[in-house]
Formats: sequence, C-alpha cells, structure tokens
Amino acid sequence: MSRYPTGLRRFTLVSHDVGDGSKFDTAQLSGLLGAGGDDISPHLRWQGAPTPTLSYAVTMFDEHGLGDSGFWHWIVVDIPPE
Repeated sequence: MSRYPTGLRRFTLVSHDVGDGSKFDTAQLSGLLGAGGDDISPHLRWQGAPTPTLSYAVTMFDEHGLGDSGFWHWIVVDIPPE
C-alpha cells in the first residue's frame, strides 16, 4: 500500500552529474571567470510530480559564488512536465 494519498506520487530528481550535497564536475563549471569548466548543463531527470503540474522551473544558486552575496548561475522556466 502506498504511503502517499490517492493521486499523489513521490517526486524524485536524479542526476548522473551531481549527487545530493556534492559538487559539480569540471564539465558543468563555467568556462568564464577562471572556473576552467566546459559550460555543459548537468543531466537532470525527474518524475512523480502531482497530476496538475503544468511546467517546471529549475534554478542553480551558488551560495559561495562571488563573495558573500552568492551567484545565480542559471534559471530555466516553463519546462514542459513530460
């Protein structure tokens, strides 16, 4: 028996490029500002969103980037749910 109410599924996010709490590999780092990376987007796959999900938004904020204020690396919005 599922521990989730009817109609709700467990939302999961999987990446081949980064694990929970780990850092990105060089390929995902920026090639600008001395990071020496390749600017390759990380693999992300998700499933189990509630049925009424219309789209996704994914952000990457680096709390240690550019001094004390952090740095928004990217924001992607309106990703289709499928």
